Amino acid sequence: MSIRLIWDKSTCATRIGKIAVYSAPPEHPPFRCEAVVVEQDTNLILGEQTTLVEPDKPAWYLANTLERDQPVYKLGDVIIKRGLPMQLMAIVHDIEQQPTCDSGILKLAWQNLMAISAQNNVKTLATPALGSVHGKIVLEDALQLFGQAIHDHAPPCLEKIWLVLPVHQQVDLVTTLS
Repeated sequence: MSIRLIWDKSTCATRIGKIAVYSAPPEHPPFRCEAVVVEQDTNLILGEQTTLVEPDKPAWYLANTLERDQPVYKLGDVIIKRGLPMQLMAIVHDIEQQPTCDSGILKLAWQNLMAISAQNNVKTLATPALGSVHGKIVLEDALQLFGQAIHDHAPPCLEKIWLVLPVHQQVDLVTTLS
């Protein structure tokens, strides 16, 4: 089965099945979201949300601590941080590996994200194109995995998804999903 994901530049929206998908930069949210996905690594050190601060400890101490500690989470896991909006940390990177993530990890993370959305009756979700934020996954490949996850695993409660892409990554393309 093929799905065509068509990005309409005038509305920045399309549909995948019953779900409306909007593409917009972080500065211009198209709607308010109940849950926000964050791309993260097994030690939770990636991203804008992480601040490595420990009073009276030099930077080399923090680096050594991270280096010797075992990963906290497994690849593909999704950690829920309750709040408004709920934060869903998708563990898609292992910074000890090269490459740090791959399509198998992303598929598992998307499957887990969709399951958590169903369990929490999430109607509106904001997410980056997983793997393209901190990883080397090409945006078109990340979008294909995103579309396939929606097609295969989207829960009935999910109505709208905001695909959060930086201005330089905004897409105006047609991607064929298999």
